[in-house]
Amino acid sequence: MVDREAAPCRSRQSPAKFCRKHVRGLAIATLLWVVWPAASARSDWPIRLTLGGSYWHAFPSGTVKITEGGRAGSGNTIDVGNDLDLGAADLGEGSIDAGLGNHHFGLSYEPLGFDGVTTTRRALQFHGAEIAPDTRLQSDIALRFVIPRYEYEFLTGPSAELRAGLLAYVWTFDARLRGDGPGGLVDERRRFTHALPAVTLSGALPVAGWEIGAGSAVGVIGSDRYAVDLTPEVRKTLWKRWSFTLGYRWLKFAFHETTNRADLTLQGPFVSVALDVMAAPLVP
Repeated sequence: MVDREAAPCRSRQSPAKFCRKHVRGLAIATLLWVVWPAASARSDWPIRLTLGGSYWHAFPSGTVKITEGGRAGSGNTIDVGNDLDLGAADLGEGSIDAGLGNHHFGLSYEPLGFDGVTTTRRALQFHGAEIAPDTRLQSDIALRFVIPRYEYEFLTGPSAELRAGLLAYVWTFDARLRGDGPGGLVDERRRFTHALPAVTLSGALPVAGWEIGAGSAVGVIGSDRYAVDLTPEVRKTLWKRWSFTLGYRWLKFAFHETTNRADLTLQGPFVSVALDVMAAPLVP
């Protein structure tokens, strides 16, 4: 568990963000292309290995409260929509999964980040800073996940699929507010990392050449420390090794760490692609 104060840093520019997102997407596509020859060459490998990438158009809502060292009055509740005007973001995810028999192990990385620019309509307190009304404020809020998981496949075959297991959200909250207004310059940042365990359940049914399914993950430590992650989706397998998915993701994530709190909802449509780079051998 990591909990640390982060010093102000230079502003991130929109072109740089744009480039980073597209570089990540290009890297995933290049990796899938490079490993394709290996996938075609090894049909007797006992482990099924799958690489995946997804694009999520997510809309944020909810509140955050960030104090300075637990000092009373150093933070108030800020609405990410009404107060910060955070907008929808185009988010990427990369994953790798390995299957051996009915056992499945996976690791995914989700760098979720949102930004907004607004003129404040009321006084805000963030990490000890007083932000006066009429301040031109730039905000960046990120929630980055590293998610290891294990699932057991209870049902598999042409008629149905059912899995259940465990995962851990290793999450990093990173927020920065900066601006200039009647109260002077503001540039404050807060970042910390924690982990939240969860249980998973997913299933799918074949319908007219497609698979209609849903995935879920629920982790609860307390009434103000929990995650609910729901993903109804439809899937199509093409060329035996490629899988394409369309769906909608709804993620509710709340934390209460010392005097810092957040209650965030992220939701929106997503599309993903997966490649079996090492397919399980056929059973004679």
